[in-house]
Amino acid sequence: LLMGDLLPKILKKENFPHLNKKLQKLRKFKKKLAFLAGCHDEDFEFELASSGIACVDERGNIYLGEKFLQLYGDEEELMAGVLGHEIGHRPNGWKDLRKQQHLPSSIPEMHEFRRGEETKADYFMGTALAELKVNPEPVSHFLISLEGKDIQQSPLYYPSPMRVEIIKTGYADRLYRLEQSQKLFPEFHRATNAADLIADDV
Repeated sequence: LLMGDLLPKILKKENFPHLNKKLQKLRKFKKKLAFLAGCHDEDFEFELASSGIACVDERGNIYLGEKFLQLYGDEEELMAGVLGHEIGHRPNGWKDLRKQQHLPSSIPEMHEFRRGEETKADYFMGTALAELKVNPEPVSHFLISLEGKDIQQSPLYYPSPMRVEIIKTGYADRLYRLEQSQKLFPEFHRATNAADLIADDV
């Protein structure tokens, strides 16, 4: 893994049949978010993890914590944000990143590098939510609820309020561009609107 993290323990999805519907609902967002990230739907797949919220590996496996999915899997706006963040890491480009960039050689450098990567993923999340016409408030409130907990005290992340500002900046930037393009090129906007371009019946 580029980021140096250990993978979570993987659970067999067949042992959690009650989560199948929740995972199926998320597939429509996975397809659209992959498109917005310049990837393909098949570049990403879901796995259940024994702990945590969500993370992605270099093969595009998105690990969703079983307890997190149980609690929040039906909150579509929140889940769109979480998936947007993981897909926003664009793991299919990590191999090229290794070749092109001098990777961190010390712990402080790794922390700085990781915060930069997390920022890019949060910004992408904001732009993607604007494209999909999804409210960014649910994921913002969720991040704020993590403030003070172990995951947000990690030096790999900026504080939750700062992350929320990054997400909202990405959302506002893309929303402004969408509004301007709609005014100037209404036909082009309708033809390339990501929220309508990809069918929901997946």
